[in-house]
Amino acid sequence: MLRKLIGILGISAFSPLYAQSIPNRVDALITAINQKNIPQLLTMVDDSCTIANLPKGQNAIILPAILEKYVAIASYKIVSQETNGALTKVQLDVKYQDNREGHPYFVLGKEKVRELGIIKSARIPEPEMPILAGIFPEKVVLPFKMRNGLIFLEAELNGQKGYFQLDSGCPVVILNRMYAPKTQGNPFTSFSGLNGAMNDVRLTEVSNLKIGAIEITNKTLVSSPMEMTEFPFLGLLGYEWMKDYVVTFDYKNQLLTLDKAPKLTKALLSIPFSQERHIPIIPLTIQGKTYKLGIDCGANANVIYQPYSSAISPLLQNVTTENVEGAEGSTQQSITGYLPEAKLESLLFKDMFMALTENKINVDASHQLPIQGLLGTPFLQLYKTVINFPAKTIAFYKN
Repeated sequence: MLRKLIGILGISAFSPLYAQSIPNRVDALITAINQKNIPQLLTMVDDSCTIANLPKGQNAIILPAILEKYVAIASYKIVSQETNGALTKVQLDVKYQDNREGHPYFVLGKEKVRELGIIKSARIPEPEMPILAGIFPEKVVLPFKMRNGLIFLEAELNGQKGYFQLDSGCPVVILNRMYAPKTQGNPFTSFSGLNGAMNDVRLTEVSNLKIGAIEITNKTLVSSPMEMTEFPFLGLLGYEWMKDYVVTFDYKNQLLTLDKAPKLTKALLSIPFSQERHIPIIPLTIQGKTYKLGIDCGANANVIYQPYSSAISPLLQNVTTENVEGAEGSTQQSITGYLPEAKLESLLFKDMFMALTENKINVDASHQLPIQGLLGTPFLQLYKTVINFPAKTIAFYKN
């Protein structure tokens, strides 16, 4: 049946979407799209809805950008419905108001739209990322505090004293919006944390930022809303903050040393690492099998991604299920336990806390990092670990 779109065709807002028939759900979707009704669409699509090649979890940013120039649909007909488990793919033939013809589709879950096939590909323009500038001494030694298995450094942001979390898994310095509220421009779409995309990352005006002897003099950085804490949580110190240093993680004495020209003694083991974007990658051997794992000091558990977790799960001891939290405030439920032993070449790493999780760090599959998991605090704290970012080597010393 050919459906002409005249006026408002949607179903009553009081009727749950999952209780509607497929034709009525399609009517409601197309009406919202034609009217560019973003608030309505946001209630209809899943938070992780697939939209072409664009990042998931950014519906509030992506949908307005797509629909700004989207030509309304004048008429359509449903040509097929293909059900696979709880999902139904609905294929359409449409005529747009400019007389073009098209073949969009929707993948409908029980309650929400799981895939919105209204475009083939798109690129949402990103704001220009500010380059970090300031005073970075040759050597800085910073005492740190441990909270929930993570490193926190005393700092001052816009006159507010508090703490930054050290997070090499984050590419840049990201400020907590609570302490940096003066935003400008459009949000970025390409940021993600342990559990998925970070929300509403924007350029932000900054008065001052000091961490020990390091002083960042940018007038503009980026910020994002972050979770509430019982202490002033100022944000994340990412890779760009430490990329020019040899960084020593001394968990035993709770000291972080950044040195541009250190004099290092002979290590228990020193090896080169490969690097993809901002993530160092090393080969860790578990039960004779080698895994390519990224290093991330912002992870309080070592992480193995599905589907690689099936080989690790039987090896874990003291297994339980826990919520793994990301700095962006989201959580995901994971199987956790302790891995009795792993090897990096001949060096042993014993009794490391592991979590088996989905890989949500980069939600766009075409840009996934070539890793099978992450090594965080449980790995870095077993030895005094030295990461030479400029030379791309990692070394281990006795604590």
